[in-house]
Amino acid sequence: MRRLLLALTLLTACLSPAQAQKKLTVDDYSQWQRPTSGVLSPDGAWMAYGITLVEGDGWLVVRRVGSADEKKLELGSQPRFSGDNRWLAFTIDVTEAERKKLEKSKKPIQGKLALLELATSEIDTLEAIQAATFSDDGRFLAIRPYPAEGAKGAGDLVVRDLSTGADLAFGNVAEFSFSEELPLLALVVAPQGKAGHGVHLVDLPRGTVRVLESGDSQFSSLRWNEDGDALGFLEEALVDGWEEPTHVAFAYTDVAVRPTRHAFDPREHEGVPEGFRIASEGSFAWNRTGPVAFLGLKEWTAKEKPSKPDSSRTAGTDSTGARADSTGARSDSTGVRSDSTGVVPVDSARIVKPTAPKKDEDLDPPGVDIWHWKDDRLQAEQQVRAAGDRRFTWTAAWHIDGNLLVRLADEDLRTVLPTGSPLYAIGYDSKPYEPTFREEWRDAYTVELATGRREKVLERIESATSSPGGRYLLYFRGGNWFTYDLATRRTANLTGATGARFDDFTQIYGREENRAFGSGMWAAGDAWVLLYDQFDIWRARPDGSKTERVTQGAADRIRHRQLRFDFEEVEIAADEPVFVSLYGDRTKDSGCARIRPGRSIETLLYQPRMVQCLSQADDAEVYLYSTQKTDESVNYHVAGADWSQAWQATNTNPQQADYQWAGSELITYQRVGGDTLQARLLYPAGYEAGKQYPMVVYIYETLSQGLHSYSIPTRNNAYNPRRLSSEGYFVLEPDITYRLRDPGVSAVESIVPAVERVLETGMVNRDQIGLTGHSWGAYQTTFVITQTDLFKGAVAGAPLTNLESMSLSVYWNTGGPDSQIFEVSQGRFPEPFWQDAESFRRNSPVHNMTNARTPLLVAFGDKDGSVEFNQGIELYNTMRRMQKPFVLLVYEGENHGLAKKENQIDYANRLHEWFDHYLRGAPPASWITEGLPFREKELEKKKQKDAKAAAGR
Repeated sequence: MRRLLLALTLLTACLSPAQAQKKLTVDDYSQWQRPTSGVLSPDGAWMAYGITLVEGDGWLVVRRVGSADEKKLELGSQPRFSGDNRWLAFTIDVTEAERKKLEKSKKPIQGKLALLELATSEIDTLEAIQAATFSDDGRFLAIRPYPAEGAKGAGDLVVRDLSTGADLAFGNVAEFSFSEELPLLALVVAPQGKAGHGVHLVDLPRGTVRVLESGDSQFSSLRWNEDGDALGFLEEALVDGWEEPTHVAFAYTDVAVRPTRHAFDPREHEGVPEGFRIASEGSFAWNRTGPVAFLGLKEWTAKEKPSKPDSSRTAGTDSTGARADSTGARSDSTGVRSDSTGVVPVDSARIVKPTAPKKDEDLDPPGVDIWHWKDDRLQAEQQVRAAGDRRFTWTAAWHIDGNLLVRLADEDLRTVLPTGSPLYAIGYDSKPYEPTFREEWRDAYTVELATGRREKVLERIESATSSPGGRYLLYFRGGNWFTYDLATRRTANLTGATGARFDDFTQIYGREENRAFGSGMWAAGDAWVLLYDQFDIWRARPDGSKTERVTQGAADRIRHRQLRFDFEEVEIAADEPVFVSLYGDRTKDSGCARIRPGRSIETLLYQPRMVQCLSQADDAEVYLYSTQKTDESVNYHVAGADWSQAWQATNTNPQQADYQWAGSELITYQRVGGDTLQARLLYPAGYEAGKQYPMVVYIYETLSQGLHSYSIPTRNNAYNPRRLSSEGYFVLEPDITYRLRDPGVSAVESIVPAVERVLETGMVNRDQIGLTGHSWGAYQTTFVITQTDLFKGAVAGAPLTNLESMSLSVYWNTGGPDSQIFEVSQGRFPEPFWQDAESFRRNSPVHNMTNARTPLLVAFGDKDGSVEFNQGIELYNTMRRMQKPFVLLVYEGENHGLAKKENQIDYANRLHEWFDHYLRGAPPASWITEGLPFREKELEKKKQKDAKAAAGR
């Protein structure tokens, strides 16, 4: 009876009138749409969004909010409204065909700029424009054309007054920046020659230009302060005896009223340590409070002095000491005369040509890296970070009023960051805990901006952040949130007395301490900060005097988290509401809510869909959000202040109604050990009751949260659930939870019960079940098939196969050791393998493959920087030696995920051919039964190349 009721429930939820609909095929995928780049005008009266296609050229749509009329702009993208709500600027891209043609011929791809006047719908198009930026008030538009072919140096800049249409043109502009508060534009002018360099300030309404600084040196690093009334920049300064330039720092304050010039020249003032210079790599950064700017110091390279002549040599001798005559010939120590050819005539019957042995200095430098056991960072990580290390600078504080430079960072305290405080910066020292094999610990120091004096205030923490006002440090330790008050030197426990858990106990990683669920923003004046437990938001005063829960999500298991619409804002104003995202842990419903000052939380939107609350208009209570469901395409909606009667702005993929399209169902089951888990079950398109279907199980970790996600069918995603559904498969995506030291066994204990739960319905054929996943999901795929014969075919993309060897490898994409991933992250082994060899082997696919009977397809890129390619080779040699059904696909030059479209399509097609054969009994492709010899591959590539060339003719 339970099985029948479940089947009827699923059927009611997912059955569609397939009789009147077509079957979706690969040829139909190209018409599917994705809405992108949705933006509102500042007053909320207009909306623009892009439409991209699975294959083909997209477009941009502009609509007045609430109106049925729309303007479709072909090839449009990157929309941005002007601050005065009059204009929309956007890019006009080249077609996909034209892009391929230009790429093939290695020619530049140049888009156009279009400017749409909203009131009249008139469009002005400018050719070959690489960027355009509105002034904050929207009256002016700075336009950056592409440089002419072969042009060198800085390019041109055109500034259009949109109120009059008049253009101001400036040449040789290396940088430009609008003030956010004043009608001013700063320019760095950098002509090809030495003369004419400078920083200019343009009064935009008047069209007048004031030269702030000029000279024959390069200027750089334009930076406005937060109020937009002070401008900082650097000027290059060459110094005799030194290779690199140092820089003079400039700050112009009160630029709109009475511009005041401040300059720090390291050649004239103290503060720059000997052997150091002010470097442009350190840029110029204003402190949020106080007349302080931050500069970067860098080591200085002294020029080598010319070597003096060797006093041991006498005039007229060469480097051997032999005297040369006026012809250039020389005599050796025997008195035999040698000419310039090196031939030494002894007599008419004998000619001698001496050959000197090759000297070491004639050899190329050795290509060797030295990996030392005392290295703080692996050589691989040093290589990955080399570019950043070359740009690294030591932070220094320039006190503008007193024209004093104070070094804040040095070898003992490498990382020093501003806090917003006029008194302190914060420094972090990780050296006591290096080299790092597990968690990355560090000590925190206060650093006085005025003196550079430092004091250690926190020991052995993972991280600490400063409040916007700079008074407090916020950090997490031992399951609780703490603050350190820089003014009083007191520590406060903000959460210890609440009785709630703020550590993320749901993540089983084997770490020494769980990380926090997270935190939100601070209130203005450092009045309070938002903190999270599993489901709720708490508001805590930083002195520890009061911490209160402001949401009530735990009872219904609804997760509440702060929503941020403007990431440029660093704090919450006193009269500003807090927006909150909502997510049902068990239902997968979602939405958003609002907390107004002095009021309780109000739910604005909560639906059985995936809801994403995206943005708010800059100057109005108008909001943009999107919704989607398994059988409802992603669409944009616009809501007013009360969020009632929202307007649906888009209607993507209306053609879906013409095709068989299945919905999904949430499955609840018990894993081995008794925990309750969930899974998403996507139905096959055109499902018919009473019929059994094949099923593919796709795994990673927790996937049930994708219950309402809308999958667009594509032919270049091997794991695309919609393609599997359209081709007649159920797709099951179960959640997996873990025990330490047993990630593979834990996966089996979670996955098998999920499959058995679905089998109870009778809708799936037990002999037609496949398993697949990528990376960590691929590891679990290769392991699970060694523990059960439930799966008749499996496909794994870039799996970990030997956990012992993998744990000692390198994560080449970052250069870091894989040991950290194993011991404090996804691997879930708290100790290295030599301390727990049995657990590593028990969970390693290669050590258990004697038990596997499932045909396995594995794909790898031979340049995989996440999972070592040799993991695939180890598994290949294991399976080949055991003579088990196994195929390894190796994609040349590809990393952890396939980037080339042709390879993506190839892998997706082979995955479907594999499952169609082993799950459905379709005739196997030749590569499944015979493989592809290397010589045949070469001939096939030549055949395809010749066919392309013929088609091109």
